[in-house]
Amino acid sequence: MQFKLLFTVIINSSDANGQSLYFNTLYETACKEGQNKWQDIGNVLNLAAADLTAIAKKHRDDPGDCFREMLNKWFQSNEECRFKDFITALKSKNVQLGHLVPQVKRDISARAKEIDDLEKKAKRKRLSGHKHQGTLSQ
Repeated sequence: MQFKLLFTVIINSSDANGQSLYFNTLYETACKEGQNKWQDIGNVLNLAAADLTAIAKKHRDDPGDCFREMLNKWFQSNEECRFKDFITALKSKNVQLGHLVPQVKRDISARAKEIDDLEKKAKRKRLSGHKHQGTLSQ
């Protein structure tokens, strides 16, 4: 996937079963180093201060859980969470995790390609099913 297209990826997209398509990839790639900056990332992503405070209280001793819940809150609070917004947050002055950007881009790009391939495969299967049904009804 080209970089310009990758930047437009809606990372809180879900499949037909309501499962997030990108959450685990984003979490696994950014959490290890980003977990101690989860509040700063949440601020840049415009999460409410009250939400960030509630997350901090709920997961006092586990920044990884705070990071996970911050991402969940961002995904739930916005109709469209764009990949470029997360990248902007990582690069921001308060977060300073720009060195993670290349790996996050690679991982999200690979996941986007995987999703695209699955969608193409499902479409081919549907089309071949329609052709097969047409031959049976004749």
